[in-house]
Amino acid sequence: MRILNKLSMLTVEVALLSVGITNAAQAASFISTDQLENREGNSRLGFLIPFPSRFQQVYDASQFGSAPIEISQIALRPDESNTTPFDFTIEDIEFYLSTTTRDSDALSSVFEENISANYTKVFDGEWKASSENIGLAGSPKNFDIVLNFTKPFIYDPREGNLLLEYKKFTPEITGNRFDSEFVLGDSVSTVIAAGDANAVNANPRFSSTLGLATQFKVTAIPEPSSFISSILVASFLGISKLKTQRSRQNKEN
Repeated sequence: MRILNKLSMLTVEVALLSVGITNAAQAASFISTDQLENREGNSRLGFLIPFPSRFQQVYDASQFGSAPIEISQIALRPDESNTTPFDFTIEDIEFYLSTTTRDSDALSSVFEENISANYTKVFDGEWKASSENIGLAGSPKNFDIVLNFTKPFIYDPREGNLLLEYKKFTPEITGNRFDSEFVLGDSVSTVIAAGDANAVNANPRFSSTLGLATQFKVTAIPEPSSFISSILVASFLGISKLKTQRSRQNKEN
């Protein structure tokens, strides 16, 4: 019984070490959509319109690889037409992420038809953001308009495209333009309703193939098979360590 207890303790000890190493290896990375990491978009968008509103943008799943990821932050960037640094505060805004079965350039004008069962609120409250309005020479401005999620979102690109939504309940005027892309048939599109954060239908006037240049902070999620392999390796190491200890004790006796 004492040997089994020692074996169990060693297995757990090494397993926890293995899991810790696995988690450390899953460092966060950044994904910029629509191939706009080093290229200025061909359009601009007044993302935060000056009254209550509802906004959805879709991103094609092909931009996120083929394995599950955890998304914990988005970042936008100023359009090149902005000339000075700026900051803004939105007093009451909610952000959501969801998988969607809609095509990347074919969102429905009915907002609820674009979301799925994993529709998740990732931010709720006051959003304070700023931009230094700078970038490397010959390159777009930096992705420095940041929103850190209060609840990360688990996204599996194999289940559909990614949908970003906000509901803006307050009428702040920011006056800033955000870098965007307007290409028919590309990997992004938007639908917007002006005047009501809980609108049912988007306003056709504000809905198009236009999409914000967006950067996502993501962390890879290990597949279950990888985790199980780590535990099996840990168990083997634990048994080997116990055998070594017993062999030394036998020699000493």
